[in-house]
Amino acid sequence: MTSAGARRIQLGEALKGYRSAQDWKVDEAAAATGIAPMTWRGLEAGLSRRPNSYGAIDSLLDLRRGTTARALDEDDTALEIVLKALDYDPAPQQEADRELVVMQTVAEAVESLPVTARGRVVRYLLDRYDADRSAALGRQIELARTFAEED
Repeated sequence: MTSAGARRIQLGEALKGYRSAQDWKVDEAAAATGIAPMTWRGLEAGLSRRPNSYGAIDSLLDLRRGTTARALDEDDTALEIVLKALDYDPAPQQEADRELVVMQTVAEAVESLPVTARGRVVRYLLDRYDADRSAALGRQIELARTFAEED
């Protein structure tokens, strides 16, 4: 069974591929679904969104309302239906998906800390796990921006 985070990431990758196949920019994809561009970006990033956003994906793909939400809620059949409608093959993404889920989990844990402790924790992680501090800091800043956009 795949975690909800991994399912959201898989959906996000499929949405990116679908948008690319349609030759749409984010604004165009968002307009086609009737959601905000920031919401579309969040969906592509694998972030959790409100149920009406998933309903907009159902409408775009001519799927029964609730199919995408069920796909993210451990319904393997619904996930297959959504991915097939998006013409998505998940096999190449599996390793990247696992890494992204871990990174998002760590970022969420850091975000849950008091603001005064976040910097110390991030510096500790950088010192412990990454010799290339500038690259690691860039990744952390990117993750922090992604989670800030969600709010």
